[in-house]
Amino acid sequence: MKYKVLWIEDGAMFEAKNLAGPVYNSRRYDLVIALSISDAIREIVSDEFDAVIVDIRMEPGDLSPWVVHFQHTGQNKATARLGLRLLESLLLPHQAPVKLESVPDWVEPTRFGVLTVEGWEEVSSQLQRLGITKRSFREKNTSLKPDGLLELIDAVIAECSNQNSRK
Repeated sequence: MKYKVLWIEDGAMFEAKNLAGPVYNSRRYDLVIALSISDAIREIVSDEFDAVIVDIRMEPGDLSPWVVHFQHTGQNKATARLGLRLLESLLLPHQAPVKLESVPDWVEPTRFGVLTVEGWEEVSSQLQRLGITKRSFREKNTSLKPDGLLELIDAVIAECSNQNSRK
């Protein structure tokens, strides 16, 4: 059985060879790529995913609330942190600055991981508040191995499996 994985990464086309290649070669995952927050929302509401990997610095896409939020934060991906705002909208919707019409029933913190240029120290308090652990986090830097995305997906799938076995 292949697990269905959503990778939310606006630079995925540039990173596909290096990071997505090992995922495709593993043949364990059906990888869907969303290049903007708007694309990600469309995927999340239309299908269920076993794992969702999110970049914190993202483009808004074409959905108005996300474009407006991006504009109000200086039209800068580093300050807007739309990936983090998306995680808040999904995992803590009552506290989120950008509201979604609805959150699918399958959404739970253990299904989410973060792959971003921010260090853990910079985002740990926000991610832990959302229920995302350091095991489900990878920093995109020069020490990230080519199979870093694959390792992160494996970690999220394992975390989700551990959570389900505890229920």
